[in-house]
Amino acid sequence: MSRYREKVYSYYVEAWTSNVRPISVGDLNKRKPTMEMIIKEFFPKDKAAKIVDLGCGHGTLIYFAQQAGYQNISGVDTSAQQVELGQKFGIKNLKQQDIFQFLKDCPAGSLDMVTTIDVMEHLNRDEFLDFAEIVHKALKPDGRWLIHVPNGMSPYFGSVYYGDYTHEQAFTSYSLNQILSVCKFKNLRFAESRPLVYSIKGLVRFLLWKVIRSILCVYHFVETGELFAKPILSRNIYCLANK
Repeated sequence: MSRYREKVYSYYVEAWTSNVRPISVGDLNKRKPTMEMIIKEFFPKDKAAKIVDLGCGHGTLIYFAQQAGYQNISGVDTSAQQVELGQKFGIKNLKQQDIFQFLKDCPAGSLDMVTTIDVMEHLNRDEFLDFAEIVHKALKPDGRWLIHVPNGMSPYFGSVYYGDYTHEQAFTSYSLNQILSVCKFKNLRFAESRPLVYSIKGLVRFLLWKVIRSILCVYHFVETGELFAKPILSRNIYCLANK
């Protein structure tokens, strides 16, 4: 591990600003709508599926997946502080380990799903390629890999890309399709990380987002001439890839 990564990851919890650092398990509810959307939209229907959340942090996704009945889900994170925080909250099946090493130790074809939420942007290009290849090896036939990363097509992506000192790159649906196809993934599905409607505030944000997005699509047409294109313009992008 490079010096800057080792230094930052070892103090990841302290480096958070107070408004995003969870103090108790109740604070995880701030992300409940997003986690429930991820589970509903991308998880396999079989709740006995073997799922691993790599770069799980303090285990927010694992917590809500277990609440939804997925008991065969576990999480791995490089940061001992984040894993300890999740364990303090009572979240089960968390482990501190290098995520590359964890995947290398997995038997081939043993996992139904791998999730990497806000993880792959921390890897450089060679590391991403290596990681994708060992994810592919670890997945069962028709297993799936869910990726959530900064979207380079968003006019506001810089706030995400530069929001963490350890970020190495951003992506688009085109670049993800390029590298994942090379690594033999198929049936790629892309989705915007858009505002969710779960309150009046959420509804207002969603409606305003639709208006702003329409304006940006007009600009995209003027720039590219692609009249019927559906560009992904949110600051982050989801990608679901199948083996």
